[in-house]
Amino acid sequence: MRNRKLGLNLLLFSLAMAILIGAQMVQSPANVAMATRVNPEDVCPSGGIKDDAGPWEATASEGLVILDAVVKAGTTTTTFNSDGSNGCYTASGIGTCHATVTGGGTSRDCKEISHVVFCTGPGDEPCGSPEPSPSPSPSPSPSPSL
Repeated sequence: MRNRKLGLNLLLFSLAMAILIGAQMVQSPANVAMATRVNPEDVCPSGGIKDDAGPWEATASEGLVILDAVVKAGTTTTTFNSDGSNGCYTASGIGTCHATVTGGGTSRDCKEISHVVFCTGPGDEPCGSPEPSPSPSPSPSPSPSL
């Protein structure tokens, strides 16, 4: 009698677990977190520079500036389109020829940086733009002799 009850309980438990697992698979397959790499061509319409190792920095090519910094850490990405910080990561130099990203960690909220994509494009003062030539100084006037 005892074995029969144990067998029946085991069968009911297995059936309940199968129903729960099946319901989870049907209802929420989109909740599975996927770690994907961020590629310059995926996030930067006009091109970008990918940095796979710290220090996280990039220098734009001649005629371009750094427009955005896309930080990949853990399973999330964080985009900076201006200098600033979100409490975990700090971006500086956005809109200039040279930009950097610092920060990260190993906490639940601040993951270690995997890589950074710096998006480039034309800007107000592109890198390598010619320096204005200095204006000529006036010719010295001769001093009167005594």
